[in-house]
Amino acid sequence: MTGFEQRFEHASSITQNYKFLLQQLDLEYSNLLNELLARGVIDPREKERVSSHRTNYDRNEQLLTLIMAKTRDQFDEFLCALDGTGQRHVRELIEHGHR
Repeated sequence: MTGFEQRFEHASSITQNYKFLLQQLDLEYSNLLNELLARGVIDPREKERVSSHRTNYDRNEQLLTLIMAKTRDQFDEFLCALDGTGQRHVRELIEHGHR
């Protein structure tokens, strides 16, 4: 596996479960965006970009697009943020796939 492939390997775990993730991510009640901001995964401008969308689906789509472009370390922080906001089931889906 090349360095490029390793850098974006985490994106494939999102794309494989993309439709399910669009439905399952909870940005509205979980405080996930603030957690991602605190962990340095997203910056204030990115948080505003995600928040500006009207529907949950569109917010989730924007967030997943951002996360797929992040580094592996930032992706790992995203997974920890899911745990920290009561969304372990989403983390497990990303790590192990939809069953």
